[in-house]
Amino acid sequence: MPLPSRQFLLLIIVLMLFRCVPAQAQCATGQTPSTAFPICGYDTFHMATVPACSGRNLPVPTCAGDGAAYGDLNAFWYKFTCYTAGTLGFLIDPVEATDDYDWQLYDITGANPDDVYTNPALIVTGNWAGTYDKTGASATGVTHIECASIPSDNRPTFSSMPTLIQGHIYLLMISHFTVTNQSGYSLSFGGGTAGITDPLLPHLANGEYYCNTQTVRLKLNKKVKCSSLATDGSDFTLNTPGINIVSATGIGCNNGFDLDSIVLTLNQRLPPGNYSLVIQNGSDANTLLDYCDRDIPAGEHVDFSVSAPALVYIDSIKPLPCAPDSLQIVFTQPIDCATIAADGSDFTITGPMPVGIIGAKGSCTSNNTDNTITLYFDKRLTTAGTYTVVIGTGTDGNGISSQCGQYILAGDNTRSFIIPPQPVSLLKRVTPVTCRVQKIRVALTRKVQCGSVATNGSDFTITGPTTITITRAESICSNNLTDSIDLYFNAPVLTAGAYQVNVQTGTDGNTLLTECWQETPVGNTIRFATSDTVNANFTYQLFLHCTIDSVVLSHNGANGVNQWNWYYDGNDSSKLQNPVKVYKVFGTKNIKLVVSNGVCSDSSTRQVVLTNVLKAAFSIQPDTLCPNDQALYINESYGNIIRYEWTFGNGNISAQHTPPGQTYAVPTVREQLYYVKLVVQSEVNCYDTVIHPIHVLNSCYIAVPTGFTPNNDGLNDYLYPLNGFTTSQMDFKVFNRLGQMVFHTTRPDGKWNGVFNGEAQPPGAYVWMFSYTEAKSGKHFFLKGTSVLIR
Repeated sequence: MPLPSRQFLLLIIVLMLFRCVPAQAQCATGQTPSTAFPICGYDTFHMATVPACSGRNLPVPTCAGDGAAYGDLNAFWYKFTCYTAGTLGFLIDPVEATDDYDWQLYDITGANPDDVYTNPALIVTGNWAGTYDKTGASATGVTHIECASIPSDNRPTFSSMPTLIQGHIYLLMISHFTVTNQSGYSLSFGGGTAGITDPLLPHLANGEYYCNTQTVRLKLNKKVKCSSLATDGSDFTLNTPGINIVSATGIGCNNGFDLDSIVLTLNQRLPPGNYSLVIQNGSDANTLLDYCDRDIPAGEHVDFSVSAPALVYIDSIKPLPCAPDSLQIVFTQPIDCATIAADGSDFTITGPMPVGIIGAKGSCTSNNTDNTITLYFDKRLTTAGTYTVVIGTGTDGNGISSQCGQYILAGDNTRSFIIPPQPVSLLKRVTPVTCRVQKIRVALTRKVQCGSVATNGSDFTITGPTTITITRAESICSNNLTDSIDLYFNAPVLTAGAYQVNVQTGTDGNTLLTECWQETPVGNTIRFATSDTVNANFTYQLFLHCTIDSVVLSHNGANGVNQWNWYYDGNDSSKLQNPVKVYKVFGTKNIKLVVSNGVCSDSSTRQVVLTNVLKAAFSIQPDTLCPNDQALYINESYGNIIRYEWTFGNGNISAQHTPPGQTYAVPTVREQLYYVKLVVQSEVNCYDTVIHPIHVLNSCYIAVPTGFTPNNDGLNDYLYPLNGFTTSQMDFKVFNRLGQMVFHTTRPDGKWNGVFNGEAQPPGAYVWMFSYTEAKSGKHFFLKGTSVLIR
């Protein structure tokens, strides 16, 4: 269904108002504010084509809120200055009448050109109408900035002429919104009263010669077009035969359109004298042209003088490090690097240590000059004293020359410098000297270079009572320096003696070198001593008795042992050489000895067995007998036992390890107590005795007494099931007359003392319930009754 005509029109408007397109091409020179074309006010500027250029958004405050995006799409920028205040009129005339051009004028005085993208205050006026064909500023134009529109609106494309301020700088942006072609336009000025044409005619201002670069720097009175300069230098000539200008370079032309300074390069250096530089029509058929193509008259000239070059001397020698392998000579004038012999033959050095110069180099600039020359030596200067640098004639056939051609004659220039004395590093001490030493650390009086330490240890030898071979050397380095060296041996040193570490030249061709390259003297020595190894093995003698045992301990004290530490089962200790340890408890004992001679130490542990341990022990099953029950005896004695003697209390005895079971007569009282005794004898005639009681009952009938008297007289003080020990899984409960449970136990020996919740209960009858399983038969019973508490 087609859209109504009004809606269709609104859609077209929205599409036309979106005036910026996605990035499509990189902008060329003149298509950004910072590369704007400088223009002349009375000229017509023709732009044949408009290359595609992606646009950046531009603020247009008077059109804010209309939904359009404004930018410098496919734009060119033009720059000019107002020399006479007044109004500005101009015409943009497209090649294609159907093209749509927009424009905006900015006052960028004191501002960065790129500020046009962010600062609306720079806007003077503009026109963004979507109407085709001519546009610009005229006396009949609208007084406001025309906003974006569609062609059918036929909006005015001319704005009123803006008023320019004298001395201000302006940018004019012309945007080609039509993207179907790249046809150009012409830009002309007229109709206004402002003057944008510079009234100043171009002229030469002055010239100055630079001997170091063989160039003349020419200054003009105003900017001229870079395109009018012949780069082959043919726009100029010197009044001196044989000296030619070989090139001309406009300062600022690499990134711009105009220049007011030119560098002219000559074919040779100018000798002292007066010179005249004359402008002429060059190979491009003109002299130099300003924006309005007004030229500097041919034959105009500037004069300049060239003075004799200053004499050059050695100014100084830069500060030297210790043991330098090069030095830097500073001259009073820059030196022409081309005159420096690369092999250093322009210089010699004399002094207490012979040294050759193997190279010379200047840190040459783009002008091939430098006031500092670096000399490189064939060896480091390590001998203290005064040295002298002498300038001569090098293998290149000349001496060295200043940038302006002033040669230093051989022998004319010398400079002395001093190498101060530097200390060497000596052996300081040896640490640590341990037992069975297989590595020592040699400390030094000064740090040495890690790279000067031979890793195979060949910088050192060790002499002494036994042969010690060094297998390697290691250093702990920081910034490639160390003050100690670890020497490793092929085997540990086991015997005492005095040894000596000696310095020698290693397989790397040197001894130890300090940071200033000073060698440790061959033959420098330091001593250290070792100690004998020790042995903690010990002997002992046992003296066994029935109540105490004595262990006599002994160590031979060989190899200078002067410290003994005995440890007995971790409980006590002794520091005697030959102590006596007394034990009252026998068995296996652990005795440890640690010995030392102050350097070496050793330890030894031995088990000492005191075999006369003797213990009489047995248990009875059961220890309470019912009538006709039999008691069995389990022998738990230990030691080197040779005889047992049992007495059972029933008139029977036994000498067996495990005696036969015993029965006892039924007593006439409720319970009869008997005593069973065991005596054991050891192989060293020691004795031990143990006695256990056994209870014999006249009845094992299970019952609960009918009453009890809890008065603590020792008679009938508790209520409990009699003979409960013959039951299993018993449960006994007692209740008062209110039905409250006042006692409960599941233990065969559990008894109620007549107390509940800490208070003695009143006299009276109490109900009990008793359930149990008979141990022998396994039968279950439940009893219930009453007992009287009597107080």
